[in-house]
Amino acid sequence: MCRGKRTCSLLGSPEEWSREAPLAPPTWLRDEIESLAKAVRVAAAGDMGGARARLQTLRSNEARDWFVEHAQVSGIHRARVLGLARVDRPKQSRRKGTPAAVKRRVWERDRYHCRYCGLPMVDERVRIALQEVVGTNVISWGDTNAARHGIAFAARPEYDHVHPMSAGGADDESNLVTSCPGCNYGKDRFTLEEIGLDDPRLRPPVTSEWDGLTSLLPALNSVARHVRPRA
Repeated sequence: MCRGKRTCSLLGSPEEWSREAPLAPPTWLRDEIESLAKAVRVAAAGDMGGARARLQTLRSNEARDWFVEHAQVSGIHRARVLGLARVDRPKQSRRKGTPAAVKRRVWERDRYHCRYCGLPMVDERVRIALQEVVGTNVISWGDTNAARHGIAFAARPEYDHVHPMSAGGADDESNLVTSCPGCNYGKDRFTLEEIGLDDPRLRPPVTSEWDGLTSLLPALNSVARHVRPRA
C-alpha cells in the first residue's frame, strides 16, 4: 500500500503518467460500476433478491483500497516526484459551499462522467434509494472510508474546481467539472500545471445516454416504499 510511503507502486515514472487524470483507474473499475448499475435496474424492477445477489459479487474492498491507498494521494506522490512542496494553501473562508442546484447542473452537463478519467458516476439519490431497498448491510455507507461500499464510493459524483479556489479560481460553472472521488481527492489543491495535467475543459463532455441512473429513481423509490428497510 502506498499511503504514507515515499513512492506509489501504481503511479510509475513521470513518462508513464496520465495527462488526463491524477491516477488512471484500473480497467476493472468501470466494469464494476456497470455491474452496480445492473443491480440498480434489477432492484428498480422489484427483484430485491436478485439485486442483493449482484451487489454481493462486487469488488468493494478492492475498489476501496485503490481509492484510499493510491488514488486519494496520487497528487501528493506526483508532487513529491517533481520535487514540489506539499501545497498548503488556505481554504477560502468566504466560501459557504457550492449550491446543490449548481452541482446538479454540472453533473447533468457532463452526463455524470468524470471529466478527468471518464468513469461514469451514480447519483447519490440512487444510492440512498438502493440502500432502502436492499439494506445497509449490502450497500454500506458510514462516516469513514472503511465503512463505505467501495464501488458506491468510487461512483459517487463530486465536483472539482479546475483552478483551485485557494489559488484564485472562481466558484462558478465555468471553473467546475464533474469528478470522481479518486480524481477529486487525488488532484487535491494542486493546480493542473503543478502536477502535470491537461485542462479537462478542453475535452468536450462525453456524449452518452448515461444519466447517473436518475431515470430509475421513480421506480426505485416506489419499490422502497413497499419494503421495510433492512439494518
